Amino acid sequence: MHELVKRIIELRDRVERAWRIIRADEKKAKIIELQHAMSLPGFWSDQNKAKAVGQSVSDLENEVGALERLRREVL
Repeated sequence: MHELVKRIIELRDRVERAWRIIRADEKKAKIIELQHAMSLPGFWSDQNKAKAVGQSVSDLENEVGALERLRREVL
């Protein structure tokens, strides 16, 4: 049992280190910022820009999402 607890603690530490390395908190803030911009009037009038921003949000969500799910499981 002691070994299992030790491994869980190590996993938690690794997940937290990865969280900091990829700067997940900054990326989550960027997602919120971009989602807010997407809700503003006129945002969708430039379809190319809107598509690029939407893709950026999707990419950031994918990057942070898996680690965020893992983080919730081990913390």
